[in-house]
Amino acid sequence: AADVPDENPIPRPSFQTMPGILHPIKQDTPLNFSVSQGAQTGSNQTVQQTFQLSQAVSQPNVIVEPPVKKSFFSPLILAITGIVGLLLLAMFGIGGAFMFGLVGRTNGNMNASNKDIIVFSNNSNGQNPASNIVKAEMAKVAGGKFRMGRNDGSPFERPEHEVDVKDFWMDKTEVSVGEYGEFIKATGYAPTPASWEGGKPLPGTENLPVRFVNVDDAEAFIKWRSSRDGLTYRLPTEEEWEYAARNGNDNNLYPWGDKFEKSCAVVDKADTSPEPVGSKKCGENKWGILDLIGNVNEWTGTRTALYPGSGGDVKDQFKGITNVFRGGSAYSKSSGDRAITSTYRGFTELTKRDAQLGFRLVRSE
Repeated sequence: AADVPDENPIPRPSFQTMPGILHPIKQDTPLNFSVSQGAQTGSNQTVQQTFQLSQAVSQPNVIVEPPVKKSFFSPLILAITGIVGLLLLAMFGIGGAFMFGLVGRTNGNMNASNKDIIVFSNNSNGQNPASNIVKAEMAKVAGGKFRMGRNDGSPFERPEHEVDVKDFWMDKTEVSVGEYGEFIKATGYAPTPASWEGGKPLPGTENLPVRFVNVDDAEAFIKWRSSRDGLTYRLPTEEEWEYAARNGNDNNLYPWGDKFEKSCAVVDKADTSPEPVGSKKCGENKWGILDLIGNVNEWTGTRTALYPGSGGDVKDQFKGITNVFRGGSAYSKSSGDRAITSTYRGFTELTKRDAQLGFRLVRSE
């Protein structure tokens, strides 16, 4: 499908008291998110025993012998006793295996190599949802202190400062078209994303991250999913987002380490078309969370502001309230002045729907 153009490109932030650090953009340079505004509609790929007993009895010559006293332990009684015993042993064996957790318990998963990785499936909420309902997995992130931002980053990422983050749960991937489609089907919410046709996603795009959603759209989805699961979801704060992307106080520049790996993120593409969520397995952080770099920018619930002690100021170039977004998109670059890292920050108006904007959810412990 063709790209859906963005009718309201957004100028990039500039800093009044930091002349020369962020240069003005030329007229022919794409403005929104400091990258192209073209919206690419993804179109990606779409379980006798027969037992027969026969018996022939013939007695051509009957020989009469003196009667023999039958033993109590006849072969027939012995056979029946043996079968009953085997059945009892099997019953006790299965029951014991269940009690010790060897069989029959499938809710949740603990990674033996890292006790901090706990995967929670929203299907395990005490209900029996239909098998075709799409629900996200969440990973528990153990909180702590970390150094947010970096002094050698862009002006918007400075200065580095200490932040305390509490335990929280985060979606392992960005919200998919499939799950967002369940929301639309259940609520009749409108408008639907611009890349859909007739209010429905294109066939084969269900595993792509949902795009063209603004903060109001995300909040409506949050209300529906919270009610469905009996839990309280929300957008992540940018502190939570960066804490997850930097592996907590490990302070990595990328979720997978300190060196950029091309195979670990969906970036450097010629257009904005993303790839299926969770497709870059080597891009996960230490809690098993994926897609924190690239694919689509992710909304946070944090209002735009410079870090304390920045010394700069953001000019008012927007018509409304703005929020911070994180992570970069498929079109983002891995090198250069605006290289995407775990400390990268961008912002845009809450009403903005864009080919590069999606989201994921968190919930408090």
